[in-house]
Amino acid sequence: MAETCDVSTKHQAEYCRRLTMAAHKINERLPSGAQSRLRTLLLRTHQRLARPPRLLLAGEFNSGKSLLANLLIGESIVPTSIVPNSQFPVRFHFAPRPSLGAVLEGRSQNLAWSQLDHVARSPVERIEVGLPLERLRKFEVIDTPGISSPLWKGEHFERQLPLAHLPIWVTAASRAWRESERQTWLRLSETQRRRGLMLVTQIDLLPGSEDLALVLERLATETADLFQSVIPMSLPDAITSSVMGSERQSRDAWTKSGGAQLERALTSALEEIAAQRVASAKRALLRAISRRRLQGASSATAAWPKHLDEIASDLDLPPFASSAPPTKERGDGRSSAGGGDHPNVADKARDAAQRDGKGPYSRERGRIHQRTT
Repeated sequence: MAETCDVSTKHQAEYCRRLTMAAHKINERLPSGAQSRLRTLLLRTHQRLARPPRLLLAGEFNSGKSLLANLLIGESIVPTSIVPNSQFPVRFHFAPRPSLGAVLEGRSQNLAWSQLDHVARSPVERIEVGLPLERLRKFEVIDTPGISSPLWKGEHFERQLPLAHLPIWVTAASRAWRESERQTWLRLSETQRRRGLMLVTQIDLLPGSEDLALVLERLATETADLFQSVIPMSLPDAITSSVMGSERQSRDAWTKSGGAQLERALTSALEEIAAQRVASAKRALLRAISRRRLQGASSATAAWPKHLDEIASDLDLPPFASSAPPTKERGDGRSSAGGGDHPNVADKARDAAQRDGKGPYSRERGRIHQRTT
């Protein structure tokens, strides 16, 4: 398959490998007509899983979002020429060489750096910056304009929401969590908010530790159930500690700055996102293979269901029933499945979600996964 498995967690990478192996075995297991359709399904699933999750940075103007983007990616990544166009969201992604593009009316378009000054006069939804940085293989970053800026546009912000796997709200400690911030955060889906992080920045500018304690106590009350974690952090200290000479001194400074707490929260969130993306992929594969298995059971290819069972096993899907359900004649002369105990595709999908610890399966949850996968 064309995509690599440079994804955020071992769990997700392992499932990419399962998909690759299953695709390679299709030729020897299925008739030619079925090979193409199933191979396409596996390829598309692999491509979706191989894409890195996306972190969405949002918050007030001048709260430290660009500093956070630099810290997350490990480089001073925001070119100065992008600053005048900060009314647009900027997505940073991996590319073999530096590249620049823009999304205009839903379509991506390559740009030369010299064209960037003219972007402000175009109907741009998002600027795209590709950089050859290894961390961008593990996650992408979307830096959004500050909501208090006169250049901020709500429609630009909302168009990025379906792309976000992990939203991070950045708020300055001296003016943390204004009503405008709360209203903007509530535009995100409940699932996104539940896994989201709040970063309380500029704590080094507060008069003392007592002031920070009061801020965090207030936030604990006002943001209850709105964030997975609230993390106080000095971004300049975190960036400095990442380039200090002594490893022990650097680690101590990193912990004191709040960087270690952010690192743990990100690792946990990305692992959860990877597990949910794999579970969503399994549900889609289960539905598709169930349909093809039933088609094969009624065809002349008697071995088809057996081979599909083997492929399902390779993909770590739950086993199918050993045979098709018995049929009985209805009063109108048509046949229907009898017995009442043969699970349908939706039941299997729900059961698979519950086994993965992601139940209960619901239509709303399925919609959210589809948007962010």
